[in-house]
Amino acid sequence: MILERANELLGRPASGLTYCKRIPQKPEDCTYKDFRNLSSMTDISISTLKRLFNSEATTKCLGKLNTINQEKIVQFLGYEDWAAVEKVIFQKVMDKKLTYPLPS
Repeated sequence: MILERANELLGRPASGLTYCKRIPQKPEDCTYKDFRNLSSMTDISISTLKRLFNSEATTKCLGKLNTINQEKIVQFLGYEDWAAVEKVIFQKVMDKKLTYPLPS
């Protein structure tokens, strides 16, 4: 969600964000420079962003985000509150689980 929003903002004609053209859609494709650019867009530290995008730790990390970082994510994504963000993330996780075959 954060990567999609960043690319949406970068794609606007008068965004004023001239330091990068785009950010990869997959977290594993992000370089240090991408995380640095994303950090300046969101005002969230690079280490926190890396923890968020670590696919195995995402659900654990979300529960440990401090209120300030939660609010920064809410504002960046344009949601009303943290509960709305969590609901969307939970739905995406559930959708992803349903697309993979269940072990037999």
